[in-house]
Amino acid sequence: MPKDAAGQPAAVRRGGQQPIRVFVDRPREILTRHDFGAAGVHYTLNPYRGCTVGCVYCSARPTHEDLSDAGGTWNAGSDFDSRIVMRPDAPQLLDEVLSRKRMAGRVIQLSGATDPYQPLEASLGITRACLEVCLRHGNPVAIQTKMRLIERDRDLLLALHRGPGVHVAVSLAALDEARARAIEPGAPAPAERIACIARLAGSGIPVGVSIAPAILGLTDTDIVRILTAAKDAGARTAFYLRLRLPGLIEPALVRRIKTTVPDRARRVLAGLDGFGAAAPGRRASVEDPMEQIFCFTADRLGLAFERGAPWPATVSHLEERARSKSTPHPVTPELDLPLAEPVAARPASPSEAQLSLF
Repeated sequence: MPKDAAGQPAAVRRGGQQPIRVFVDRPREILTRHDFGAAGVHYTLNPYRGCTVGCVYCSARPTHEDLSDAGGTWNAGSDFDSRIVMRPDAPQLLDEVLSRKRMAGRVIQLSGATDPYQPLEASLGITRACLEVCLRHGNPVAIQTKMRLIERDRDLLLALHRGPGVHVAVSLAALDEARARAIEPGAPAPAERIACIARLAGSGIPVGVSIAPAILGLTDTDIVRILTAAKDAGARTAFYLRLRLPGLIEPALVRRIKTTVPDRARRVLAGLDGFGAAAPGRRASVEDPMEQIFCFTADRLGLAFERGAPWPATVSHLEERARSKSTPHPVTPELDLPLAEPVAARPASPSEAQLSLF
């Protein structure tokens, strides 16, 4: 069984969770291009598919239904939480892309779909290897995570900060521990994530707080406290995103809310109407009262933010900084990389990862 640096299991199975199994995917391309209009073009890199953190609201869940093994097609529920696909070739593929063409200072986000520091990263180290590649090629990086494992890589993050640039956003959807556990069963407690912000900031690493996703009925009463606690811990930026709920995920979220926080269920369900279809980087058609609270509070606290954009303002500044250091090649269609075609996942060999961790 893989162990972390402290000798503990690298992935902890929660009560009721299926045995965690690791599979291998070897895509031809590893970067996904996103054009957010006025917010710019950015790239995401996902070292893993599926996530043992088990956030019930995760918008990446439906993508698991594009995968299969000998037992058949996977599902967006328990399979997403327990059938984890690793991409061991990600660092090599990234190195090839950055060697072939300069990215003109484009930020690479780790990651766009699942947490790059989910527990298996402690043993597999794919995210760390990708950071090493970005540092070697002088490419700026943005990271969003809930997990304290990111502290393992403070040496690389500090080197990136002194070089091409880096920005870390620690994600919180609620400050109340019971409510957070209801929707993010495998994530550290909110107080531990605030402490993570403090430790990263204390190391000199640019860090912010990400209120994403914000869920009316769960997050609204915590927004001011989250931003204040993050600012006190050393956060420089803030990011807000209203819950985008794929229809496939809504029944599971509704069941979880009714079971774990029944006193909040009516308000949460009422708050889902009219906001779930907002695209990334675009504001919902209906004015969002939580966003108004967020913007007012972040501005009052002096936290940098960019309303309606998928990145904090300082992440865009990373690109300006990277461009000012050299004269990069222009981005060409060669870099407009599509999402790799889904393939049938195969079990990891013993030399790659243990097939059944529990």
